[in-house]
This record gives sequence, structure tokens and C-alpha cells, in this order.
Amino acid sequence: MPDCTRSTLAARARRALRRVLRSDPQVAPPVYTYLDLSTAHTRPDELETLLAITSGARGPRTIAHDWGAWVNVPCDDDSGAMDTLEQIRERCPDIVRCLRYARGLGCTWINFDADAEVVEALAQFDHAQIPTRRSAAVDS
Repeated sequence: MPDCTRSTLAARARRALRRVLRSDPQVAPPVYTYLDLSTAHTRPDELETLLAITSGARGPRTIAHDWGAWVNVPCDDDSGAMDTLEQIRERCPDIVRCLRYARGLGCTWINFDADAEVVEALAQFDHAQIPTRRSAAVDS
């Protein structure tokens, strides 16, 4: 799997922006907002379940990384994604709550990350058995 660290993603975004601006400096590329959210807001199996459900399906785009996953926050007018969210609700209710929370903040993506901050407004679950970057650094 390709390296998906924040610095790598930021470097890719800067390169993409330079390409766009070189091709047409008058056109500003779209800027998206994401919510950096702890994986503690999902049950331990929910991210894996979501990735399996959305694999090849119309629904929120999901991109796994070593410490969690990026999940696209669907718009209310995206009927395919909203239909998929209704199907997901039974198996991943906490992810759906997080998606609704992010949408309320105007975010288009959630980065579920083991080291991200916890939000008091959302439910939290024990992920003691799941390693984080912090615990991996301590162990080595």
C-alpha cells in the first residue's frame, strides 16, 4: 500500500495545486475541509465493515491507511451514497453518526486516525488492542 502519511498527502496536494495553477493561474482549485477524528469513535470492527460494504459499491468513498481510513462525507443530494448510508446504518451506526457530525461542520472528508483527537459529542469505544503510531514508536 502506498505511503499515506500526512506529510506525503500534503506534498501530493501541493504538487497537484502547482500543476493546476501552471495550466490556468486564473482557476482556483476546489478546497475541501476534513475532520480529523479518532478511530475511538467507531467500534473496532466498523471501519473494516465499512470498507467491505463500499468496495465497488456506490456509497461514501473509503480509503484505508495504516492507522484508520479516509471516508468521504456524502452530500444530502447524492442519492446513491445516501441509499448506501441507509444500508450501512444497521452495520456501522457509529460511522454514520460521525458522517452526520462532519457534514454539520461542513466537512467533505473524515480522516479516522488512531492518533486523532477525541470529540466529546460522539460516542467512544475501547480500542486498547489496536496499535497507534504513538504506541508503535514506544514499542520500537
